[in-house]
Amino acid sequence: MRALTFVSFYLSSFVAALMLPKHDLIFVSSAPPLIGAVSAGMLGRLRGTPYVFNVQDIFPDNAVRAGIIKNPFLIRFLDKLEKFVYRRASHITVLSETMKAWVSSRGGGEKVSVVPNFCDTDFVRPVSKYNEFSVRHGFDRRFVVMFAGNIGLVQSVEHIISAAEILRGYQDIVFVFVGAGENRHGMEELAKNKALPNVLFIDRQPFSEMPNIWGSADIGLVTLLRGIAQSAVPSKTFGIMAAGRPVLAMVDEGSEAWDIVDRAQCGICVPPESPRLLAEAVLRLYKDPEERKKMGASAREYVVANYHRSVISGKYEELFCRVVRGNGL
Repeated sequence: MRALTFVSFYLSSFVAALMLPKHDLIFVSSAPPLIGAVSAGMLGRLRGTPYVFNVQDIFPDNAVRAGIIKNPFLIRFLDKLEKFVYRRASHITVLSETMKAWVSSRGGGEKVSVVPNFCDTDFVRPVSKYNEFSVRHGFDRRFVVMFAGNIGLVQSVEHIISAAEILRGYQDIVFVFVGAGENRHGMEELAKNKALPNVLFIDRQPFSEMPNIWGSADIGLVTLLRGIAQSAVPSKTFGIMAAGRPVLAMVDEGSEAWDIVDRAQCGICVPPESPRLLAEAVLRLYKDPEERKKMGASAREYVVANYHRSVISGKYEELFCRVVRGNGL
């Protein structure tokens, strides 16, 4: 049903775009994957308009690695479709250098630029840990290890729960999951079966709560299964940093997420699917409030300097002008 909804949207948006005056450029996101680029390509061909394809995720490769897509015919079809839309795009933007290398090798060639997503650092700011959200859910006086966002199949949540099991003897440490996703029910059942008193699941919250959600945390978690982080940069990384909290990332070494944490000196990175190392990192930060404070300050400083809305929008403005000029407009 979700896939049909994506198709329905792009069919209707394609028709709606035909009713508009001719535009200078089309910008399309890869969420949902690939479908938008097909629609944009058709519209661009009819109107003689260039289009920029914004790739947020390497699809279908990540879905195949995670076991979400298994049908060999579908995999071959999507593989060909991916190469087709990359070749046809006027320009492509990606989130990291590793993504750039992949997209270039799959048909993007030289027309690929790294432009990360912006973080609204004016909205997500450091706030008190003892805020309305943490008080309402009863963990304002505990040490909070926070996971907020999609609880899906690639987020490695089962390994976070294993880390929580290792630390179950620390009564004031709580692992809080805020969000929804196809793997949430299974992870709730896993925590329940293990009888973990230090794991709490909270339903998806309004976006307006994000400053308080991250503000409630002592540590923010960024986790992905092995191989996924090489072609993805979880947006929550920047939310944690904007809130002035240290990042604990369980991702591939050499991935963009790992490198950002390393460059900003704003947290600790451990290899994927390593619950014991994750637990040890939690304990390290739990026992050293001064280190947490220093990492949080570095995180906030780095994200404001490099991912503020004005910085990223300036990069897009320069790119759009270059693409339009290159199209003879």
